[in-house]
Amino acid sequence: DSAEVLFAMERITREIEQSSDIDITQSIFNSDTSRLALRTSSGGTNFIELKLPERTIQIRRSPGTSDPLTSLDVPIQSLRFTNRSQPQRPGVIFIRITPQALTTPFETAVTYRTLIETL
Repeated sequence: DSAEVLFAMERITREIEQSSDIDITQSIFNSDTSRLALRTSSGGTNFIELKLPERTIQIRRSPGTSDPLTSLDVPIQSLRFTNRSQPQRPGVIFIRITPQALTTPFETAVTYRTLIETL
């Protein structure tokens, strides 16, 4: 269902915009099972990832709770994060979600406020 995927995309976008930074070292980019590590203002790290074998997108919050963004009714084929950030500019993360039942992925780019010092 496209509404559920759009909800997940909007929620991921909001999580990125509200994070204090993206932890590049704990994130996995350019993979169909990407993981995005978001630093919180309280010093913790939240992970947005594709949970296998259920094929649902979840936010795993420290200290260990998870919030599902999609249900078992809408299996996700792939969740891909691409880091398109440039040095000395606000970071840019490209998000692609491909549901199993659709051939066309949902895509968006999110700019976050942290300036990237090194890649």
